[in-house]
Amino acid sequence: LDEDTLRERLLAELERVRVARTHHRSAGIEAQKWLTEELSKPQRRRHLQWIVSRHRATSVVERGTADKQEATRRSSTVALAIEELLESAPTLGPLDAAVTVVVFVDFHCPHSRAYAEHYLRLQREQSDEVRLVFAHLPLEALHPRAGLAAQIAVAAHRQDLFWRSHELLFEIGAEQLEIERVERALSGQSEPSPARFDVARFRTDLNAEAETVIEAHHGIAQRLGVSGTPHTFVNGLPIIGAVGYDE
Repeated sequence: LDEDTLRERLLAELERVRVARTHHRSAGIEAQKWLTEELSKPQRRRHLQWIVSRHRATSVVERGTADKQEATRRSSTVALAIEELLESAPTLGPLDAAVTVVVFVDFHCPHSRAYAEHYLRLQREQSDEVRLVFAHLPLEALHPRAGLAAQIAVAAHRQDLFWRSHELLFEIGAEQLEIERVERALSGQSEPSPARFDVARFRTDLNAEAETVIEAHHGIAQRLGVSGTPHTFVNGLPIIGAVGYDE
């Protein structure tokens, strides 16, 4: 094609685009004019109200469906995480309890310490209805010796002495935490007694088993969005922070 022919075709294409744009703009202006002029008429007003209400209803339904799907997904995630947690977590209460209370705790967190009496009281006073599940979440960036406290509790749990260690660790606190002191207290004597408390096994579990369990609990906490202590789940519903007994 020569240069003149190409120029003519280009100009024709540009004119076609201009006409199309003018048509669409005119159509939009006409639609706007129709809405402005006819809106006062009851029939048109009702029609527009129907369109708006239908749009709103559709949005509500879609949002409600999305919320339900998210709630279902969240509930499933929590249920699976708690099921995994039960493989290694200490518990109090019947397996078929109507209410399962999971608490993520740091032994050196002052809020966890104050909260402990509430969740223990709840389980004690509703022992047939409540199952208490303890999860380790030592926050060592805030409490450097909290990891050691958690390890001690895990090792004690291996000898069915978790709840005694639970009381002991909150009582001792970070400053006075010594493994030998815990061993003496768990044995119930001034010196550890092999007949009641296996020191060698305790030391082994303290160094190996405990870290594995604590890492697993940390992973579960991360999946559940738990980043601080105390953090509670009551039948899967989260409660952040320490709350009073009545709450």
